[in-house]
Amino acid sequence: MRQTMIGVGVFFCLLVVGCAGASQIRHARAVLNETPLTHLLRSVPPPARKIAVVVYRFRDMTGQYATKTNFSTGSTAVTQGATSMLITALLETGWFLPVERENLADLLTEQRIITQKVQSLNKEVDLVRNATVGEYLIAGGVTEFNDDIVTGGLGARWLGIGPTTQFRIASVGLDLRLVNLSTGVILESVSASKRIVSHVDSFSAFRFLRPEQLLEFEVGIGNNEPPQMAAREAIEQTVRLLIARAVMDGYWLPQAEADRVYFQQLLGV
Repeated sequence: MRQTMIGVGVFFCLLVVGCAGASQIRHARAVLNETPLTHLLRSVPPPARKIAVVVYRFRDMTGQYATKTNFSTGSTAVTQGATSMLITALLETGWFLPVERENLADLLTEQRIITQKVQSLNKEVDLVRNATVGEYLIAGGVTEFNDDIVTGGLGARWLGIGPTTQFRIASVGLDLRLVNLSTGVILESVSASKRIVSHVDSFSAFRFLRPEQLLEFEVGIGNNEPPQMAAREAIEQTVRLLIARAVMDGYWLPQAEADRVYFQQLLGV
């Protein structure tokens, strides 16, 4: 009887803990979409002047699809919003004036509508002619997605009771290049990768208390690093490296000459 009560007590404790954890997840609030590198991106020393850059499309070049238990889900493994992530990263640095090019047709349509509206009032204006021209093109894409490059686990049981740990590691990589729009020459090219770590910790029991009584329970928690967040972090790192290389190679200037030390340290020079 005592063993039965213990088993029932354990069951209800696990039930309460599980419900409490699920409740916290359901009521999570929206937060700023930042990575551990975002604050470093904002702390990059300011430029002598902001640089007009254009980004047409920073796309997924891996062609890989997400898999689940050895079959394809039909969804892409890598984010399809890398262009927006890159533009956000460029703005966060305070170095750039990104010019809209991904939705250029929409932009030109709206500018023509505005021009026609103003001209109907007998005023001279041509917004298309006044459109900002970029100095540099930033191009590239997500070039790598390596799934399950490392997998493993560890477990131990005594009398049917014990913990288990499982983990898997993937990686995402991208390449970014800087092109001079006046000459078409590629000035810089940088590459970065980010590991994606997932792990599950669990504790379970499978034991007969009596010939007719079986105690069985399992509790666990998993932490899956989002692949899209890893891609965002890799993009932020490549932007930092791109600025550092362009400064050290003399293409761009920081606001203070003393800030070159920051970029030297970033590149490990």
